[in-house]
Amino acid sequence: MKVPETTRLRGIRTGAVLAAAALALAACGNNGGGGASAAGGKITLRITWWGNPTRAKATQDAIALFQKAHPNISVQTQPGAYTGYYDKLNTQVTAGDAPDIFQVDTVAKYADKNALVDLSTQSPVLNTAKIDQSYLAQGSVNGKLYEVPAGSNLFALTFSGDLVAKAGLTSPTAGLSWQQYATLAKQISAKKLSAAGGGQVYGAADDSYNTQAFEIWARQQGGNLYSADGKSLGFSKQTLVDWWNYWAAMRADGAVPPATTTEPGVTGDVTKAPIAKGQVAMDLYGTSTTLPGTGWQYVGLPGESGHPGAYLKRSVNWGIYAKSKHPTEAAELIDFLVNSPEAGAAQGLTRGGPVNSDVLTALTPTLTGNDKAVATYGQYVAQAGNNSAPPPAAPAAQQQIETDLYVRMAENVWFGKSSVDAAAQSFMDQADKLLAQVS
Repeated sequence: MKVPETTRLRGIRTGAVLAAAALALAACGNNGGGGASAAGGKITLRITWWGNPTRAKATQDAIALFQKAHPNISVQTQPGAYTGYYDKLNTQVTAGDAPDIFQVDTVAKYADKNALVDLSTQSPVLNTAKIDQSYLAQGSVNGKLYEVPAGSNLFALTFSGDLVAKAGLTSPTAGLSWQQYATLAKQISAKKLSAAGGGQVYGAADDSYNTQAFEIWARQQGGNLYSADGKSLGFSKQTLVDWWNYWAAMRADGAVPPATTTEPGVTGDVTKAPIAKGQVAMDLYGTSTTLPGTGWQYVGLPGESGHPGAYLKRSVNWGIYAKSKHPTEAAELIDFLVNSPEAGAAQGLTRGGPVNSDVLTALTPTLTGNDKAVATYGQYVAQAGNNSAPPPAAPAAQQQIETDLYVRMAENVWFGKSSVDAAAQSFMDQADKLLAQVS
């Protein structure tokens, strides 16, 4: 699955950059325990997130600016890779020793455990006035704000203008129907362009396994991934059957690559995705992911005319641990990371576009290349008529359903282990059980 930002990390870098980032982390961090008072009246905050070295350095640069303005606060950083991040965080929460601030993808899971501070209690220092309510709704449970979005992950039809031009075809634009998207993909494939890494270029990536793309499809038809109370799925079996049949027809027509080409990218490693390897000209992708190379363009998704499924989607959130000894200072740090133009400049698009509208406006003129294209697309989606109300906050079982169960069922269809109808039924049955079991 293409996860919120989740496993696809911005700006893959080499070991040299990793080493540089590690040195920066060591320089900025300290050895004090989170929440403990340090000598001289200083307090220490612990903050953790997952991401690559580029994100780590950008976050460190922003935190250094915060510490310069708040000499009484020392910040101990604990970055990590996505793999194992939540296992560690869950252990810390269970042990009562989680960092003061942590980056999370699923608010309900931690709110249900009473592990998060109700951020309305920190409104004197944490200003959300310039953050669209659509973003804030995704960090709220039962009307209480528990997490603030750290960036945006707006879904887009992403394409290589160079490959489309080499095929002698017109680039896609907002307003395409799903059938028009399929037709264009088939036309590009028919040109049999040579991919840079070998093999041919296909028109589009196979997004049948991609729950974020399916979410758009379901929302265009009046559904959501989950019900408002998070206790059941928010779409019908037929909606899923139609989706998987759409992509089965694309595979049969040669408009998308065979499953053996698609499968390496389902883990979320962007470098293994067909679009990053130049094997497809178009894909449905989140804008918080930096694709290798340049020249990527972003337009509205297929099927959006008159009933958009797109919404102002957050990438990841910041939350404050309920047992933090310094929730107000933690809120000050989050406020700085989200609302300060200086912090916005330091972080760039390492968590997607800034969710504070003023910060995004200030940052956009300084961007170039792919980043500028992402920011421009963000402004397009934010316009009235190009987005719809956000879905309810995802339930605690989100990751099990979206990154495991859904992908397995899609793969079963790819490799002939199951019919579309049987796979859809199995998904619906197992997802319902997970939603009933996981709180």
